[in-house]
Formats: sequence, C-alpha cells, structure tokens
Amino acid sequence: MLLMSLLPMNALANGTAEVNSGTKEANSVLSSYLLATQKGDIKQMVALSNDSRVSPDASIVEFYTEILNKQSEQLADYKILSQEVLSPTSYKFIAELTFKNGDSSQVPFTLSNDSGQWKVILTPNSLEDSKYKVIKGENLITGISPKTPTAPTTTSQELVPQALTPLCSWSFTGLTTTMYSINSFNVNSVYSQVLVQGGQAPSAGYSFTPNISYAVVQPHTYGDTVWGYAWHSGTGIYSFVINGQSLTFSNAKMRFSMSFTGDKVDGSGNVYNN
Repeated sequence: MLLMSLLPMNALANGTAEVNSGTKEANSVLSSYLLATQKGDIKQMVALSNDSRVSPDASIVEFYTEILNKQSEQLADYKILSQEVLSPTSYKFIAELTFKNGDSSQVPFTLSNDSGQWKVILTPNSLEDSKYKVIKGENLITGISPKTPTAPTTTSQELVPQALTPLCSWSFTGLTTTMYSINSFNVNSVYSQVLVQGGQAPSAGYSFTPNISYAVVQPHTYGDTVWGYAWHSGTGIYSFVINGQSLTFSNAKMRFSMSFTGDKVDGSGNVYNN
C-alpha cells in the first residue's frame, strides 16, 4: 500500500521536473533570441525562430534587415517578465522590450518544442494578443483579440472615383501565403479608416475563389502591429474600407494573407486615407 501511494507522487514529481526543465530551456532560447536581436545578429535570430510571415521563396534576411535599419526597431534592452505553460511543448512569455529611440513595449512570445529544439514562433497574428502593450511609442496600439473573418463594409462613398494620391500601390503575382507591400506609408485619416481599391483573381492555371486578408500593419522582428484589416472574397475589382484603431498610424505596410495555402492569386491595388 505504501508503494502504491508513492507512485502518483513520483509521477507528479517527474512531471514537474520535466516542466521546470522545459521552461528553463525555453527561457534560455528566448533570451538568446533577444540578445541576438539586440546585437543585430540576423543569422542567429533566424536559427532560433520560425517566422511564417515570410514565404519560403522570400528572403527573411532582407525582411529583418529592412526592419532593423530603423532606430525604433533596434533593441536596446529587454527583460522577461512572466512565463506561462500552455502545454508540455508550448510556453508563452511576456518580455518588456526597450528600443534605442526610447520606445518600449510588452510583447508576448510563444515558444514551441519541435523535435527537441525550442524555437520562437512568429506568425502574422503574433501580436493580436491582449497581453501585447505599447508602453511608449509613436503608434500606441495595443494587442487585439483575434477576430472572426468578416466581409468588408462597402458604402457609396467608396464608389466615388479617387482624386487623391494613393498612400501605397501594389501588384503581386502568385500569392500563396503572406506578402507585404514594398513601400511604407503613414495613415492620417478623418474617420480612422482607409479605402482599398483594386482587383484580385486566381493565377493562370488555377480555378477557385480567392479569399484574402488586407491588413494595415507595422512589421517588427517580433510580430506585426495590426492597425486594422478586412477580408475580401471574390474575383475581379473591389472597393472597401478597413476600419483602424486610431486616426494616425506611421511606418505602415499593407499585408496580404491567403485564408488557405495550395493555390495562387494575382492582384493589384491602391490604399487611400478615408
């Protein structure tokens, strides 16, 4: 009876030891990732992370280099504030990041263990988390709860031909997962909206109805700050608004994301203040 009573306790002790060991390893990997970011060591950043925002045929080195060229993205200091066990192979940490221009944010990081190796997991939705908080910065946008994709709102105002200069124009071919506009822009809107006009269609040789998320974001090495987004499903021209979280938003890019992979889409368009 004594032996039988000890077995659950031993099992519990072993489980606790495994969690503690995993937390220590994940914490170490996150610390190494943040230190590499602070040093601008992109090679090490890539080795310690899995960033699904960049498609396999794109250059993640160029993506990170462009971001780190901005002083507001150059990490000056970091502190890991808390940790949470999501599962035996997945942990969430909250880290406070301070940048060289004086900005600071509290950022959620998810680390997962894949085949014995812990990595920082970055996705287009990494910062759509209520625990993401900008403490000091030009764009005081905090995390938002994930939303169910909905059709964008169309109004008669959007159908009026635009005489204004576009904030940003784009043209992409063969979109499969996620892509960003080449140019950055600043939102300065009367109604916390931007107007998106353009067209989308399946690439040559494909036959399906494209469903794309059009988002106004600010890319960081640790995820994208999302100002606002809308989904558009269909083939042909479109005109719709994206509702944002503030009247202004700087250093933004358009982000185009497919709702599923396996097909390819071509598209072009413009975005305007609204």
